[in-house]
Amino acid sequence: MAAPHSIPHATHNPAPEPPAVSEALARAHRKYWRFNLALIAALMTVGFAVSFLLPLAAPALADVRFAGFSLPFYFGAQGAILIYLALIVVYIVSMQRADRQLQRAFEADADALAQAVATHVENGGANGANGANGANRANGANGANGANGANGANGANGASGASPANDTNAAHESLTTKRQAAADSGARGS
Repeated sequence: MAAPHSIPHATHNPAPEPPAVSEALARAHRKYWRFNLALIAALMTVGFAVSFLLPLAAPALADVRFAGFSLPFYFGAQGAILIYLALIVVYIVSMQRADRQLQRAFEADADALAQAVATHVENGGANGANGANGANRANGANGANGANGANGANGANGASGASPANDTNAAHESLTTKRQAAADSGARGS
């Protein structure tokens, strides 16, 4: 008997949102999964043919000889097992190749992100020298105007442009966080 006023489990613990990925990485994931599904379908078709179609055709193939045995006997005794093992090897080799391609796409995306963040840091440092944004620069404007004596020390920092170091540190922390999120996403995806 269910408890009264039961609430579905999904409302208690909603699934976390996946991290945003670039279009190139999303295309690489789609290509990877399409390849995986096509490979599985092809290998399962071969397995089905060996398991079910070949035995149905056994009377017609009884005159065909392989390694001195009739073909249906050979497949029944050991040929089917060898084909299944070959299918497994083909799947492993093919998926390792696909995994390496996806890993290269992931690394290229991470490098592009790092380059974009580095460019942003360089541009952010130039903007910081002008005192255009940032908490220390806002306090710096108050100090430069002399309107708020408590912010005067920060004002000196803001006017001298010392706060761009804060921009650089914040960008570095952001890059580190994004790289960690990308690494976590890659670990979940594979």
